[in-house]
Formats: sequence, C-alpha cells, structure tokens
Amino acid sequence: MFAHTRACTAAAAAAAAAAQVPFAACVERFAAPEEMADVFSPALGRKVPATRTTRLASFPPYLMLSFK
Repeated sequence: MFAHTRACTAAAAAAAAAAQVPFAACVERFAAPEEMADVFSPALGRKVPATRTTRLASFPPYLMLSFK
C-alpha cells in the first residue's frame, strides 16, 4: 500500500509541475520558427538551411487542443 501512495504522490507532484506552464508559453513554443539544416531544395539542386513555421490559418467556433 505504501508504494501505491508514493506513486499517487509522485503523479500528483508531476501534474502540479505541469500545470505551472502558462498556456501562452505553449502556444508561443508551438508557433516558434524552427531552424532546419540540410533540407534538399529542388530549385537549387542541393541541401540548404531552412526555417519551418507552424500557424493556424483560421479558428473554428470551438477549438479543442490535446497536448501530450
């Protein structure tokens, strides 16, 4: 029974630590540009550095997010 209590306490502590991350910080991290090295460019015929960004084109009336 003691091991179960310790596991529950550890899970509660992990949940409390995860809850301290502001939602705005998660969205900023999601939308931040990502530098990528060695991406093949068909126009140049060689590998070049690139920047990838993720954006939402529009928002539905209800937005449901699932973070893992």
